[in-house]
Amino acid sequence: MILSISNCCHWPGVVCNNVTAHVVQLHLNTSYYAFYYDGDYGFDEEAYERFQFGGEISPCLADLKHLNFFDFSGNDFEDLSYNHLKGKIPTATQLQTFDASSFICNNLCGPPLPINCSSNGKTHSYEGSDGHWFFAPGEGKERERELMVGRQRQSIRNTKDDKDRISELPIHVFLRILEFMNTRDAVRLCALSKSWKDFWKRLTTLSFDSWESSIVNFEKFVSEVLSGRDGSIPLLNLEIILRTDLEQLDDILKYAVSHNIQQLKIFLFVNHRFHFVFPSSIFSCQTLTFLRLSPSFWGPIWELRKPLQLPALESLHLENVCFTASCDDCAEPFSSCISLKSLILGDCSLHKNAQVLCINNSNLNRVSLCLSSVDAYKIVFSTPNLCSLTIKNVDCHHQLFSTCSLSFLEVDVNAYVDPYSPFFVSLLQVLVNIKKITLSWSTLRMMQEVLPYWDSVGTRPPCFARLESLKLKIDPSSKISDEKVNWVVKCLLQNSPLLRVDIIKC
Repeated sequence: MILSISNCCHWPGVVCNNVTAHVVQLHLNTSYYAFYYDGDYGFDEEAYERFQFGGEISPCLADLKHLNFFDFSGNDFEDLSYNHLKGKIPTATQLQTFDASSFICNNLCGPPLPINCSSNGKTHSYEGSDGHWFFAPGEGKERERELMVGRQRQSIRNTKDDKDRISELPIHVFLRILEFMNTRDAVRLCALSKSWKDFWKRLTTLSFDSWESSIVNFEKFVSEVLSGRDGSIPLLNLEIILRTDLEQLDDILKYAVSHNIQQLKIFLFVNHRFHFVFPSSIFSCQTLTFLRLSPSFWGPIWELRKPLQLPALESLHLENVCFTASCDDCAEPFSSCISLKSLILGDCSLHKNAQVLCINNSNLNRVSLCLSSVDAYKIVFSTPNLCSLTIKNVDCHHQLFSTCSLSFLEVDVNAYVDPYSPFFVSLLQVLVNIKKITLSWSTLRMMQEVLPYWDSVGTRPPCFARLESLKLKIDPSSKISDEKVNWVVKCLLQNSPLLRVDIIKC
């Protein structure tokens, strides 16, 4: 089957240099993929044989001295293996620059192969020519059937000993490949060979996507996978993509907890608002190290009615979560996560009468907040080891407080701040005892908008008496002038003993 490629030659399968008109590429492959039908399960062998390229190749091939791509059966530039070629390799072409391994599983002789054509009984010597090749597709239909089956399994077969290199992969390597695939595709792949049929039962990573089928079929598939896999093997990683509130979600999470789940990601795409009480089974898991809950923007609000009891959790990413106060008006959901190091909260809110979100964790060192402009509440940091704070939103009215002295902190605030809002004042109060601080370009831009108002009404920033190091990350493409940057620094440090400021261009 010839590929039609638009170029100056206007010949199907031939590519020329548009300047010199030299032939540089020959695309003479017959793609077996074009002869599959009925969802890749049927193969039209008769049509495949009818369209195969065969016969003698002209010795003029040796005159194509600018040829840099030669494709007989879908191989790339550097490899002519497994093409069923027979005869003497044409000389005086770039074919002599190929490595000998590029011609394996053909019936060829002559340079660059160490096979002398006159002494090779398996090939023909063509007198008086610089190289005759012809395509030898095999000895009859049975040979072609073997070729079709081998390619259908997407493996490279050795024509002499009929080795299937993929099937010979170590089991742990094959399982590793399957773990990078969606679970439905992994199960389908295992069905291609009897020796693979049970491999999916040993997977430690599962990924379910409800967009691939109807809800009924999806629930049935998930149920069959969980009931069919080897229960003695832990389920370490689970990703679920849902487009409805799946009724069996609680059963899935109970299965995951009972099989020592370590990483869990749940994405829910529902275009209407409702409060969804998240199954509590996952929030007492002793092995979970990573958790992400992400609904769509207008999706449900996850209700977490109890503090998290996840002693092994190191990274937590929650979006559209509603926290319930555990005592008085304060919600304190993270204090029992003793291994937590990274926390990301997006558009989270407080339930009913709660007014304070307390982020209380002695090991936490990175916090990123995307604050909702609808519900403004107080955020109290009890995080003595916090070293990175990121705050994002269009309009921020929250107030920040800290019960401990933060010594080393990188601050990135990317938000529009109303000069009358208490947010900026509370942020500087949180930083008042800082020793070393790095401010991002977006934070400088925010300060450049707010500090002039403070200056006009006679309000001064707090004194950073302990400050030893101030670093500014400057975007070279930003529109903030050096004069404005210097003015912001002068306002911040007017009551501080610090004399040196480092500029980092990024």
